[in-house]
Amino acid sequence: MFRQLRWKFAQFMQGRYGGDALSLALCKLAIGIWLVSLFLRWPIFMILYWICILFSLFRSFSRNYAARRKELAAYEKLTAKPRLFFRQKKRQWQDRKTHKHFRCKCGTVLRVPKGKGKIKLHCRNCGAEMIKKS
Repeated sequence: MFRQLRWKFAQFMQGRYGGDALSLALCKLAIGIWLVSLFLRWPIFMILYWICILFSLFRSFSRNYAARRKELAAYEKLTAKPRLFFRQKKRQWQDRKTHKHFRCKCGTVLRVPKGKGKIKLHCRNCGAEMIKKS
């Protein structure tokens, strides 16, 4: 019975856009809004919750690939810098025992091993040199 249901759903989804990063982000946002609405009980939160859920479903079941790709590209462009920032912070946290991170004047993050004493750093991006203690 479940195989047949799964097969019918797969048939239904053929030619449709399906889920992507923006749809997942909308669902996560909807869950966050729903959790806030549990405490505040303002009707606007439930309206926003349903808007997020319905837009996510609309995107998943849409057959207009070009428009959905355009929306996804705009979302990824909008969230690129915050994602890079958090990815760098996560890596710095994971490397905190073995490496030290320095920021150059141009904004490039330089990663050096800890415990080497005073070292001369050379930025690959702008060519600046600095002496730092690792």
